[in-house]
Amino acid sequence: MRGSLKEDLSIAARGLLMGSADVVPGVSGGTVALIVGIYERLVSAIASFDAVWIALLLAGRVRDALRHVDFRFLAALGTGIAVAILSLSKLITWLILNRPVPTWSFFFGLILASALLVYRQIDRWRAQEAAAALAGAAFAFWLSGLLPSEAAHGPLALYLSGVVAICATILPGISGSFVLVLLGQYLFILDSIHERRILSLAAFAAGCATGLIAFTKLLKVLLRDWKTQTMAFLCGLMAGSLRKIWPFKIEAAGQELLKAKHRIQTNVLPDAFDASVAWAIALTILGIVFVLVIDRLGSRRDD
Repeated sequence: MRGSLKEDLSIAARGLLMGSADVVPGVSGGTVALIVGIYERLVSAIASFDAVWIALLLAGRVRDALRHVDFRFLAALGTGIAVAILSLSKLITWLILNRPVPTWSFFFGLILASALLVYRQIDRWRAQEAAAALAGAAFAFWLSGLLPSEAAHGPLALYLSGVVAICATILPGISGSFVLVLLGQYLFILDSIHERRILSLAAFAAGCATGLIAFTKLLKVLLRDWKTQTMAFLCGLMAGSLRKIWPFKIEAAGQELLKAKHRIQTNVLPDAFDASVAWAIALTILGIVFVLVIDRLGSRRDD
């Protein structure tokens, strides 16, 4: 388990950012992992929960098992994510419901800048990269237009919701929280966190663990053997997801996203340039600058 206390705190801080994003239906924790430069390490660490890890545990070689899965990194990151979700879920939900335009404007800037950064990571664009990007954009655009549904909240339903939502969370551009909205589980999960419904959260967490370990193995192979095509697909996902977090919508965007069951959300342009539009533009720019600063800091650290 490599690292130092300073690195642990740095990783935990990235976890705080990821956890904050995971609470928002429309923003992906995977996007933040890409922004802060830990995406491939995260995928590799989670995918390492394999037969070798099990064999090490059964042999009583606990230290080697922990080293095999980069446990120190996962523990620091997971701590940051958990702290953010437990402490910020109420605040972010309130912002979405009560200040939708400025909130979504800031996140719009985050995702836009993130897509551009991923675009820059692809050295050569060929037909297959272009096709992958278009496929990712089309999928995210389609998914973002789906309506929320009603759902049961039993252990099996929560387990399956966890499997699906966590796969979305690890993908930049696809929000696990938004998938929970579509599955009709988002508010129930948030209420379960606030009210400490242990059994419900345990079923959901078990589904998340199952989906995460299985899906990251596929991602690890894709990033190893088809990296440019995979990154192009992820870039497309982020571009297509901008449909969901466009700040200006008919009626109240925040209320619709969290509570609407049968209404179609329509993106619109503002009627006039007023103070709210100025704030939206300013916060979008702030989101873009925030991503660029984080990327620059990450570049300096790598150098």
